[in-house]
This record gives sequence, C-alpha cells and structure tokens, in this order.
Amino acid sequence: QCCKQIRLAYTPIKGWHMESANRSVNQLLGHIPNLCIGISSLNFYVQAFILPNPPFHLLLSRPFHVLASCITQDYTDGKQKIQITCPNSHQTINLWMQSHQMGRKQVVQDFSFGTIFPGKQKMEQKP
Repeated sequence: QCCKQIRLAYTPIKGWHMESANRSVNQLLGHIPNLCIGISSLNFYVQAFILPNPPFHLLLSRPFHVLASCITQDYTDGKQKIQITCPNSHQTINLWMQSHQMGRKQVVQDFSFGTIFPGKQKMEQKP
C-alpha cells in the first residue's frame, strides 16, 4: 500500500521469504535496490524489501542500525533518543521518539523523520 501511495516502483520477486523477530515468516512481494532515505539532513541508501500488508510503513532494522552507527538512549517517560551518523560525511544528528498508547496498542510516534527519495526525485516532506 505504501509503495502505491507514493508511486514507488519495485522489482517483483517470487519465492523469497522474510523471518520476523517474532519468528513469523512472510513472502516478499518485491525489492527496491538503493532506496534513498532522507532523515533530517542525512541521506542513506538502503536495500528495501516489500511485504504484503505489513503493520508499518517503513521498518529500519539491524542493517540500517549498523550503516548509521545508531546509538539509542531510552528514558523512563517513554521517550527515546536515537543518534545516527552518516557513513560518508560523518555528520551526526539526534532523533527523538515518543511512545504513546493508541487503544490497547503501544505505538511509537516519530518526531523528526524525513523523506523517501525514489531514485533522484525528492518526495514531499512530512510536516
């Protein structure tokens, strides 16, 4: 759904599966090589995999954490600070997250996430 909403093309793949942290296995729909993700003033090129109906728009996992040298600090009020560093410029920024309750489900609200650039064309930033 997210790819359709922002008109982002991906290469369909068949027979590939992904195991989630909860050990569930999902079939992948496609792959986007070198997707440029802008976070604040930093750009990162990631290998994106498309899942059918995931409960998230974008999940940045362990490979991104390694690429961006992520350092997290968690606070008792539910806030989290994530420090990320660009591997090319070595510029560092801090992102603040805040978890909150939505019904019975706890979700994380992103305070300062940036944009997704399909190819070289910049997408509109979230306010």
